Amino acid sequence: FTVLALAVTVIQFIPPEPVVVPAQLPPEQRDSHRLLNFEGIHNLRDLGGYATADGRQVQWGKLYRSANFAEATPADLAALSQLGLAAFIDLRSTPEKAEEPNRLPDPLPFDVVEIPILDEGNQALVGEVMERVESGDFAGFDPGQRMQQANRQFASVFTPQFRQLFATVVAADGAPVLWHCTAGKDRTGFA
Repeated sequence: FTVLALAVTVIQFIPPEPVVVPAQLPPEQRDSHRLLNFEGIHNLRDLGGYATADGRQVQWGKLYRSANFAEATPADLAALSQLGLAAFIDLRSTPEKAEEPNRLPDPLPFDVVEIPILDEGNQALVGEVMERVESGDFAGFDPGQRMQQANRQFASVFTPQFRQLFATVVAADGAPVLWHCTAGKDRTGFA
């Protein structure tokens, strides 16, 4: 017990590995560090380096995407300042925010913009999925079809929300912007 307690105590005081920000690395090293190594913020990625249709590429250190910040550690919050964010966009619904509130720096060094997607326009889809999960009845349920339906809604039902997201990016005038949802893959990925 003593050895275990000592080990836990020592581990708690080992400083976390510093967050590596791709934009601060030589160009040849950036791709391998696209996924930033935050402790409690999952799926935080720099969207720099991707080729554009006109043969150029997205600038590093300007656009970030991630999952929620509910489990952000104090080290994560300190490292977040390295990104120099102008805007932080939360795409989660009101219930998602209530269930897992973001942990953010205090005072906030960036503007928080809440653009809820799936709040009201998707209650029928979400309601049916939740009923099936609770009942355990998945007869006739096609998850692939449901995901396609949700992605179509991003383009058709939630156009105003995505328009607001892009207006926020444009208003940042080249300063870094981060957007996220719960897992950082569906709404965030679509954006």
